[in-house]
Formats: sequence, structure tokens, C-alpha cells
Amino acid sequence: MEKLLANELVRSIGVSNFLPEHLETLLASAEVTPAVNQIELHPTFQQRELASLCREKGIAVEAYSPLGQGADLTADAVQAVAAAHGATPAQVVLAWHLSQGTIVIPKTANADRMAENFAAAALDLTASEVEQISGLDSGQRIGTDPAIAAHTQL
Repeated sequence: MEKLLANELVRSIGVSNFLPEHLETLLASAEVTPAVNQIELHPTFQQRELASLCREKGIAVEAYSPLGQGADLTADAVQAVAAAHGATPAQVVLAWHLSQGTIVIPKTANADRMAENFAAAALDLTASEVEQISGLDSGQRIGTDPAIAAHTQL
């Protein structure tokens, strides 16, 4: 990847599902720090230590499954904040991510939902609301744990 970057065949290098031990191993031998680490991150699975480490190392955090595959939208705290702002639960969760500097690219092919998602950028949550949503962390992963996932070598 570093050769591709040096030859201007890619603009940046990113990683996905890198845990702290993966990042430390990579950073010990790499010349280029990844621009981004795409990780599972949503209100009920926040990976705070990993996100903090990434940010300390200058690696942007991008959330996949940012809405918890929809499950996080039904949480009482999310519903209450949405009602207080006249917003949708999805907008509230996206605004929560953005308030922490997390990159979010929610999956949708629906034009109305795309517009709704973009409107989340204008939603300003209070510190108390961010804290309420942050309190939903259960540590329960939806996807495969990268520490035990089966990997193949190329």
C-alpha cells in the first residue's frame, strides 16, 4: 500500500477492523500512518479505547453499522432526544457520531433518507444529550470480532 501511495496510485491508506494490537504492530513497521480505521461503532458498541487510540495517533475513525443496524434507534435515550429536537432517531445517532468527530456513511439507497441523514449535520446535541446516548454502551458487538475472525493470507 505504501508503494501504491508513493506512486500516486492511491491518495491515502486506510485500515478496517484494526484493534489496538494490530495498530501498534503496523505503526512499528510502517512508514505511513493509516488515514482512517473503519470500525464497528454505534451507541451500544463504542470501542472508546480503540477510538481514542486512533485519534491520538492521527487516524480518523469511521463507523460502520453507525446505527447499530437499526437496533440503537429504539433506545429510550435516542427516542427522547429525537422528540426534543423534532428529529428522527437516525438523525440523533448520526449527530452523536459527528459530535465526537467520527466519520459516518450510513447505508441507504432511499433519496429521502439520504436527505434526512445529511440534515443530521445541522443537529446540535447538548453535552447532556451526548452523555445520555454515550451511556447506552453495552459492549455488545454486532459483527465479527476482529480478534478472532478467520483471516486468509494472499
